[in-house]
Formats: sequence, structure tokens, C-alpha cells
Amino acid sequence: EIDSGPVFAWIDGVHAASSEYVKLLYDDDWLEPEFVETTLPYFRDDVGFVFSAVSLVDHDGHRVRTLHTREFPESGIFHGGSSRQAVGPKIIAPTALLMRRKDMLDGLYPGSLPFQSAEYKGAGADHFVKLLAMLRYPAFGYSNQALANYQAHPGSITSSALEDHSLSHALSAVYKETYGYFRFLELSRKLGVMKVMSQGLNLDWFFKG
Repeated sequence: EIDSGPVFAWIDGVHAASSEYVKLLYDDDWLEPEFVETTLPYFRDDVGFVFSAVSLVDHDGHRVRTLHTREFPESGIFHGGSSRQAVGPKIIAPTALLMRRKDMLDGLYPGSLPFQSAEYKGAGADHFVKLLAMLRYPAFGYSNQALANYQAHPGSITSSALEDHSLSHALSAVYKETYGYFRFLELSRKLGVMKVMSQGLNLDWFFKG
């Protein structure tokens, strides 16, 4: 009854799901019938998410182009520095993404990330769910079949940003800050910052009141 924005709706939907794997789907996008049966087999213990190539479709239903195939021409399970660097900053809309329910819930945040100053209509959480999975798992899966369809039409968040330079800058700023926060966390893990802090933290003052 109350529209609290997209992220709250996503959280409600994921909470209502009972399966191990979930995905988000925008109301103007759609999947090919074989999306789940094609992407699900790529999951294994070290895979954090699986995504597919995407067809960009205009308002009349005509396929304009295919996304993600240039960076990832082949299907498979990817890991290692170059693959992670290729997929990390890339914006993969939830329509093309399949992941574990628990990771999706942890990555969806209403509001802003720590240190975030840019905002644009709830954007950022859709990027962070993938980035959080990258922190937790060393690999990801990909199908080069165009199993998801994005519909570009006037009034959508993405189309509006493409048509208006100021909106485009605002949307880009949100995604850059989200990725920057991921890199901060990734670097902290590599340097063992949390381990150092937890070992050096003295809680005597707390228990003594």
C-alpha cells in the first residue's frame, strides 16, 4: 500500500522466497524460458553468482544489441584477477543475475553505504549484491546465451539517465562510489585489517562499565 522505493520491494520479495537461489526481475524486463535451467548448473561452492548475456530491446520489441558478450564471449566458470577485474565495475542488472538468497539479502541495503555521498533513485544496491558475492566467493559463472531481455523505453531510470547528462552523471557517481566501497573492503581483506583490529581490540573498558 505504501511505495517505499525499489530496494524495500526487493527485500520484501527476497524475504518471501523459500528457495536457495533467487533473482530480481524488473517489471519491464523478461527472461527466456530456459534461463534457470541454463544458469543454475554453473553454481558450485566457490561460485557466488551466475549471469547471462542480455538482449537490449526497444519499445517495439526489436532487439537492438546484445550486452556482455564482448567481455565474455564464452560460457563458463571464471576466477582470477583478469576475470574479476572485467566483471567487477560492470553494471549487471538483476534481471540477468542469479544468486543465493542469503547473499542477496545481505547485499540489498536501503539508503546509503558508509561514506556514500551520491544518490540516484535507489541505485547502488543492485550493483552491491554482485560485489558482495565477489568478496565472499572467488568465482562466478556466465552463459553467453542471451537469456534475459532489457526493455529500453522513455521514462525508465536508465533511459532517462542516457538522455540527460546531469542524471547520467548522478547515476554514474552512485555506481562508482559503490564499486569504490567494494575495493576498500577487498583491500582491507588482503591487508588483514579486520584480523589486526580484532586481535588488538581491548574490551576491558566495556566489561568494567
